[in-house]
Amino acid sequence: SSQRPTRHSGQLVTAANSPQRPTRHSDQLVTAAQWPTRHSGRNIRQPPLLVGYALGLLVLSALFRIGLPLLDMSHYHWWIIASYLCWMAAFALFVLVYAPILSRPRPDGQPG
Repeated sequence: SSQRPTRHSGQLVTAANSPQRPTRHSDQLVTAAQWPTRHSGRNIRQPPLLVGYALGLLVLSALFRIGLPLLDMSHYHWWIIASYLCWMAAFALFVLVYAPILSRPRPDGQPG
């Protein structure tokens, strides 16, 4: 099915910036995990091992942020802190893995 842009409040709206689908930081981190691998000439089908852990931490962060408050609202403050810590750890792993990749020349010798 083709997704055609529509108008919403005078602005052009596509599926990516639709008001029904807000931007999520985890979506951005997943995209950011694929981009350096693809554009640095590395095999996207074999991402670094720590990327899997980072994405697992993002899932855990979502569980703390959304799932656990549904079960026990009395500890909401702690769920938010746990979610924050998981997200920060995921971002730290992402930087640890991709900072060296993005600061070195491509292994295939091509520009970019």
